[in-house]
Amino acid sequence: MSQPTTPDLELALARARLHQVVLASNTVIYMLRLDRDGPQVDWVSENAERLTGYSEAEVRAEGFFKGILHPDEAERILAKQAALAEHGEQSLEYRALRKNGEYVWVRDSRRLLRDRSGRARYIVGAMIDISDRKSLEARLLEAQRLDALGRVVGGIAHDFNNILTTIIATSSAALAKSDVPADLREDFSVVLAAGRRAAELTRQMLAFGRRQMIRLEPLDVNAAVAKILPVLQRTAGPGVDVRAELAAIGTIEADSVQLEQVLLNLVVNARDAMPNGGAITVSTRTAVGLPSDTYETALGTQEEFCVLEVRDTGIGMDARTREQIFEPFFTTKSVGQGSGLGLATVFAIVQQSGGHIFVQSAPNEGSSFSVYFRRVRDTAEASELALAMAPGNETVLVVEDEAPIRTLICRFLRDAGYHVLEAGNGAEGLRVLEQNRASVDLVLTDIVMPEVTGIDFVAQVRSWYPDMRALFISGYSKDLVEDQGALPPGTEFMAKPFELSDLVQRVRQMLDRP
Repeated sequence: MSQPTTPDLELALARARLHQVVLASNTVIYMLRLDRDGPQVDWVSENAERLTGYSEAEVRAEGFFKGILHPDEAERILAKQAALAEHGEQSLEYRALRKNGEYVWVRDSRRLLRDRSGRARYIVGAMIDISDRKSLEARLLEAQRLDALGRVVGGIAHDFNNILTTIIATSSAALAKSDVPADLREDFSVVLAAGRRAAELTRQMLAFGRRQMIRLEPLDVNAAVAKILPVLQRTAGPGVDVRAELAAIGTIEADSVQLEQVLLNLVVNARDAMPNGGAITVSTRTAVGLPSDTYETALGTQEEFCVLEVRDTGIGMDARTREQIFEPFFTTKSVGQGSGLGLATVFAIVQQSGGHIFVQSAPNEGSSFSVYFRRVRDTAEASELALAMAPGNETVLVVEDEAPIRTLICRFLRDAGYHVLEAGNGAEGLRVLEQNRASVDLVLTDIVMPEVTGIDFVAQVRSWYPDMRALFISGYSKDLVEDQGALPPGTEFMAKPFELSDLVQRVRQMLDRP
């Protein structure tokens, strides 16, 4: 039979249970006594030290709560505290200073207690750390800003890419003619080079938002490094030695322009970590499997990878910095000295290319960034794509609403021996196809067009001819293309701007397939 309890024992047990609950909780409970000198800490739960770093005695010190407020928020919070008397309760969010000098976000919920005469006597509050939530909110806001920026740039890029396609295609077509005078050939070469640079710049601007259409193709990493090495040395500047240590690693599938952007951004990051000069080493090697607890590693994947590394002898990073370096807008530089998009761009490009990136660093020990790309076939088959194609004699239907681009494509295909039909939009393309059903071997169409989109056009064509080959072209960025619907199976895509010789080569490849 249980022993009867006295009221005093019951009260002691209740207090003990409440004490254990508070200790196990992340919520700090406190009571402020209101007197002539302002709020004074009358009581605080023992777990306050876990949140603030201060002992119970230090929390009880005069002016403690005012002293831990972030200077940028002290005026706002103190002003809101004055409104507590009017409403009787309030909830505040602010940055509080911990004893180790770090600031944490807290939510502070308070209630005013009055005596029988109505006089305010105490404030009872509960404080909890919400730093993780605030961090997630900040990341979401940054992601939304990037998404909005990417969509705006993507829309502009469509028109810009159409213009660049005309510039690049016209220049390359003129250079392909044997009767062009030497002085004009030189002028066209300058225009073509400028157009290519502008196209690369557009793709680089879109890269960090993952809204560019990358062109994956067999690529020799060592050749790409050797090509850009002089540029990397000039970018690093005086006092920094850029060297290469290249091993035979085979071939990867990547976008050559984006790979150059990865190298440039990593070298710039390394240079900024060596204010007094130093050395940057760009190296290549092979690896079997990935170096950490990734999903692929957990499954026991033992794929072969080509590894591209950029090492520096700079100031290095602590663990907290390493965790944030790939976040958009995160930077350790002073205001105005960096956008915080360099490494975010690197991360986006590597992910979109199907690769992985890892970083090793410690304070005063430099940093090493390792990019892992899956190794692909390293045979003559990879180089066959660069061989000149035999002239064609098939029929190609070109559907493009930009007249200058349509004219150039049709002319170049005709020069290559193809019979070409053309249409200014999808509806017109369907009418042309109805009149020439039996003779069309491939349709080449823009995606975003008035009346009938390229995707709807191909869907209708496939209802007539299920095996019709289709090649899509577009100057829109990846997300805006996908807004039109998923590309049908068995179709291919080329992003504008492109060179007409590359387009003709792609057409030939598609027609030669069984």
